[in-house]
Amino acid sequence: MADHSVRPSGLTPQAWEMFAIFVATIVGCITKPLPIGSTTLLGMVVTILVGIAPVKDGVNSKGVVVQTGILSSFGNSAARLIAMAFIMAHGISKTGLGNRVAYLMIKRFCKKSIGIGYAITGLELIMGALIPSNSARTGVLLG
Repeated sequence: MADHSVRPSGLTPQAWEMFAIFVATIVGCITKPLPIGSTTLLGMVVTILVGIAPVKDGVNSKGVVVQTGILSSFGNSAARLIAMAFIMAHGISKTGLGNRVAYLMIKRFCKKSIGIGYAITGLELIMGALIPSNSARTGVLLG
């Protein structure tokens, strides 16, 4: 697939091909010949077609299913949590709920500048019970 004559000595041919697909996917995301979702999906499909990554999960010697397939990372709960938080942030931003809550907090707590700090701390405390990821909470607050 890739030209192996320029391959660094520390990389296997399979790793070099994966690097080429990765760089092509990043370049595609930057130049946007297709939407970013389509570009990344195309990168995954090429990785499967070339035979670098398996589609199915494997079974180890003890009979336990090991998630090694290319789609196994989508089963990670942290990835789903962060994705859902950004979807929530987009919905909150689109409906204007974030602005309404912000104006309500400013009206109630911001008689002095310290009130802004208390309001943000209170929102973090409430959202901490609902959204355990710091990154996701920040996405909701800034979204």
